[in-house]
Amino acid sequence: DPAKPQGAGPGNVSLSFEDVLQKAQKTIVFIKSAQGSGSGFLLPHPGIIVTNAQILGRCDRAEIFLQSGSAKAATVLKRLPLPLNIALLQVEEIDWEVLPLADSDRCQEGEEIWALGNPDGEKWGAKLTVLRGSVVKCHQSYQGVHYFQIDKVIKPEYIGGPIINKKGEILGLFLDKNEQKVRFILLILRGLKFLYSGH
Repeated sequence: DPAKPQGAGPGNVSLSFEDVLQKAQKTIVFIKSAQGSGSGFLLPHPGIIVTNAQILGRCDRAEIFLQSGSAKAATVLKRLPLPLNIALLQVEEIDWEVLPLADSDRCQEGEEIWALGNPDGEKWGAKLTVLRGSVVKCHQSYQGVHYFQIDKVIKPEYIGGPIINKKGEILGLFLDKNEQKVRFILLILRGLKFLYSGH
């Protein structure tokens, strides 16, 4: 099941910010479609990238830029509208390095997180944008979908990017919910189960 963590994770060991950033640079991608652009990241399933669906609009294809400087063509594998508003893309022949996915059920209020995104509007930028924050509320429910809330307002370049905990695990995916004037993060394992259902 690609919605479950795979591979050896860091266990209960907290990593330094520098360690997390070094690992994250190899899994975050910049996505550009004919209708938008933004961040995304590789999942523990070969060639699969998750992002915010609004980056893609109605497009069925996009271009993926990697830290290495290479660009790859991607096709939209599956997308779900609001309240999820997320999409999966398939990329062939990609160097596959990922971060493990956190156990969403172990989200803790007050735990430190890092939001990561790619600020470049055309390709993979030379430097990721990073925002440190903490979880305010876990397991907020909206139309059957589980989110958590953080204590920071996140800028648009983070949309589609990962939220990473101190163990170097991806806890969530940033979704922009401007209409509610708050920032919520999709709990990644729960959300991916929606995406993979029926696939």
